[in-house]
Order: sequence, then C-alpha cells, then structure tokens
Amino acid sequence: MNKGLTDAYIEKSTQLAEWENHDGDELITLGSSYKKYRVHNWKDYQREKARPRSLDYDMSR
Repeated sequence: MNKGLTDAYIEKSTQLAEWENHDGDELITLGSSYKKYRVHNWKDYQREKARPRSLDYDMSR
C-alpha cells in the first residue's frame, strides 16, 4: 500500500513541476487547446492532437 501512495505522490509532484514551468499565457493557451479537443489531461490531449483529422472531422464527438 505504501508503494502505491509513494508512486501517486511522485506522479503528482512531477505533474506539478511541469505546470510550474509555464506562465499564465501558456496555461490559458493550453486550456483552450484542451477545450478544443474536449480532453481533461495531458495524455489525452497528446493522443487527440496526434490523431489524423479529415476535413469533415466532427469536433462534437
């Protein structure tokens, strides 16, 4: 159980450190991108951003 808590703490600490390196304008831009792709985390954003899009892609999925 302690290993699970330690791993979760390390993961969250790493995520926080990544966010601390962005200024306000970058965070606003990233938030707008999250909204555009309808995602709520970095992994989903990267996956959606890399997905090929057709010209008739429906963003309302």
